[in-house]
Amino acid sequence: MIAFDVEGYSLADEVIAHLDHEPAALRPSTTAVSSERLAAVVRADVARMDDSVGLITYAQSCVINGKTVPHLVIQGQYGPVTILLMPEEKVDEATPLDGNAVHGVILPVGNGSIAIIGPREESLEPIQENVRASLTWTT
Repeated sequence: MIAFDVEGYSLADEVIAHLDHEPAALRPSTTAVSSERLAAVVRADVARMDDSVGLITYAQSCVINGKTVPHLVIQGQYGPVTILLMPEEKVDEATPLDGNAVHGVILPVGNGSIAIIGPREESLEPIQENVRASLTWTT
């Protein structure tokens, strides 16, 4: 489990900083994580995701804002796209994310949120729709 929690950071700041501390997640890949690995990270008591989300090539439990969350990576058109499932982080509206070489958004989804971050040239809107459609919180 990889942890990053700095007091005084906003959720958006913490999400961007987390990506900087986990460069292995951002390697292009064509190999899907095993269904066992995915089930261990996206536990049934947290969420269910169907296959429409795309090819998941990375799955790790990480700590964001003091809470363990699933950190997933799918392969976008221009490179790896990070998805953080944050069932206990309620946000009122979409929050843009802006890093040195990445852009993204934290979206409200039910009583939680999801962060989606990808390369600057990646169009994230179709990915956002796929993630929202494939995700059901079970918490």
